[in-house]
Amino acid sequence: MIYRLLFFALLLPACNSVSQSDHSAKAVEPDTILIHSAESLPEFDWAAFGIWHPDQQEKPDISTYSRKREEVDAIRRKLKSAYDQNSITIDSVGKRFEYLLLNEIMPYWYGTPWDFEGHTDIPGEGYVACGYLVSTTLRHMGIRVNRYKLAQQAALYEAKTLALDQPVKSYIGPDNNWLIQQLPLDLEAGIYIVGLDYHVGLLLIRKGQVFMLHSSYYHPSEVVIERAEDSMAFQYNDDYYVAPISTNPTLMKAWLRGVSIQVLEP
Repeated sequence: MIYRLLFFALLLPACNSVSQSDHSAKAVEPDTILIHSAESLPEFDWAAFGIWHPDQQEKPDISTYSRKREEVDAIRRKLKSAYDQNSITIDSVGKRFEYLLLNEIMPYWYGTPWDFEGHTDIPGEGYVACGYLVSTTLRHMGIRVNRYKLAQQAALYEAKTLALDQPVKSYIGPDNNWLIQQLPLDLEAGIYIVGLDYHVGLLLIRKGQVFMLHSSYYHPSEVVIERAEDSMAFQYNDDYYVAPISTNPTLMKAWLRGVSIQVLEP
């Protein structure tokens, strides 16, 4: 616990729009705290989990991103028609949303550099803070939410906003290794938002594993997908707030129908 307190004394606040009380202070540059080398991690077979990963596949051409967004929107409209005709279930819609976000939209964003004040909506151009990565990629998926206002909220309120009528699961002061084992037991497979003490990102639960998709303030300070057990940004926290996205039937219906989501504030 002493180490953790010293760690946060150096780190606070690490990412834009995530502290419960202070959004104004500039973060300490990542290379002045701890360096986490991906080279020290064992090779992981991402394809075995159905996950596109920049280390194992060729990154898509950024110039095709606008067309990809149009393709995703066309799929959303087709899914709406099928759902309205009772041809598919809302669970199937959620699984399709999960695939599109994970393997069609996010691959463009990997490698986009992190900055505390970054708010680009073009992957690979400029910088993106952690809250803006979440709000922008969801907006580009077709969830109608003000990406600026959502990204500027404390992490708990980002989670509450996207939860709609679903509960936000809170894990206060857990042992981190226990939490990584517990999350797949508590949550069904899918995409979630996770609000941390001073950070926010997307969680993927799949095949008993927990993955973190986020704009990381750790070296190399960019958008990444990594296992939660390998993610220092995930590990060094006391509080975790988790809300469903792809497994949230109310949110998925709002996505299909283009319903605007009101951003909740303290």
